Amino acid sequence: MHDEPHHRADAVVDELVDDLVHPPDELPGPIERFVHRPWVRAVVAGICLAASLPPWGFWPLAFVGVALLDRLLAGAAWRSRLWRGTLVGWTLFFPTILWISQLTAPGYVIASLFFGFLIGAACLLVPPHAGRGLALIGAWVLVESLRTAWPFGGVPLSLLAVGQVAGVLWPIARVGGVLGIAAATVAVGVAVSAAFDRHHTKAAAFAGFAIVLLGVAAVAPSGEPTGRTVDIALVQGGGPQGTRAIDTDRRKVFERHLDASAEVPEGMDMVLWPENVVDTDADVQDAREGRELQALARRLDAPLSVGTVEGVDEESFRNSQQVLDADGEWTDRYVKVQRAHSASGCRSGRGSRRWRPTRSPSATPPSRTSRGCSPSATSRWPRSSAGRCSSATGPVRAWRPAASCSTTPPTVRPTRARSCRPSRWRRRGCGPSSRAGGSCRSLSPASAPT
Repeated sequence: MHDEPHHRADAVVDELVDDLVHPPDELPGPIERFVHRPWVRAVVAGICLAASLPPWGFWPLAFVGVALLDRLLAGAAWRSRLWRGTLVGWTLFFPTILWISQLTAPGYVIASLFFGFLIGAACLLVPPHAGRGLALIGAWVLVESLRTAWPFGGVPLSLLAVGQVAGVLWPIARVGGVLGIAAATVAVGVAVSAAFDRHHTKAAAFAGFAIVLLGVAAVAPSGEPTGRTVDIALVQGGGPQGTRAIDTDRRKVFERHLDASAEVPEGMDMVLWPENVVDTDADVQDAREGRELQALARRLDAPLSVGTVEGVDEESFRNSQQVLDADGEWTDRYVKVQRAHSASGCRSGRGSRRWRPTRSPSATPPSRTSRGCSPSATSRWPRSSAGRCSSATGPVRAWRPAASCSTTPPTVRPTRARSCRPSRWRRRGCGPSSRAGGSCRSLSPASAPT
């Protein structure tokens, strides 16, 4: 008698799964034929994958999208696999890289078509029968790896990991990076597909693969904690989400960040501004903004790292991150040597994409700083022998909160860099966070949206 509710629940689940996989026969003929068309299911799969990424961020839908793709490839001829995979890719990329159309409409169309075709080409490598699940994992990881390296030195847009860092698989990034997260995501999707077919052993095996990756991430060595922390204030100037840079007064963007920085207390270990928020016609050191930044660093008594866009001449510019020390002196900079061709390569008022190196004698050569070290003053955060950034008390783990709010008033987010996980912010969007022990806190909870 006690098992009766469980049997009823299992029956309900089985009925729902059966309805998803096999639409009921009583559907009207035209609707049933429409639902069963492969291109319809391919579009739905692509939409699910796209919706799992920002700005929507419904990360569980990635598993549904992969499950639908796996079923589309089952028993399909090579032409069908190419076409169905390409259609899934087009439905994924056209909405998720729409922002490129604001820079170049032809480039947006070409990029969407090309990246979608890469997904289709990867599906050609997937056999239609035995070994399909493992091959799908390998093919997806292969195409994402290719896109991070080619063309133009890599265009890593719309990766599965971008959405999954808000979900349960984010710890895998510590040991497997974005490709490890992609492999686990596809494995879970294949497990969902196998569960629909009642292949429980196969489903358990692929789900177990993702669980094993999570387990490795949980037990992998992470260094010895020093017990000390580094206080970093992350400043976001705010403004409506989706505002186009070409339509926004660059001075207003700068002033918003100045206003938000007024809430930062003195004596932080570092204050970090986002990239591209300081836009000047020449060297920032010679501009009004440069003098205001020097005054801000002195008032805060803390190193200040700001993202800059500096005009070199009428045809070219530099894109960099620069650092002022607590005395307001310009100390170091990191110049982007290889800008993304779709974004950093364009700038309002300057059509040329030609790159010019910095003229500052204090600049650090790109070969020394382009391997991942934050452009902090080297005297305070020297590079370790392993190529990581470290402080006198241990490695500094830099992270960036998710920008998922429709409107973001000026806020300041200081945190203990060693003890705060980025997922905490991502799960709460732009709202203020509070954790026991004060490891994550907000200086302006009243102004931060909930």
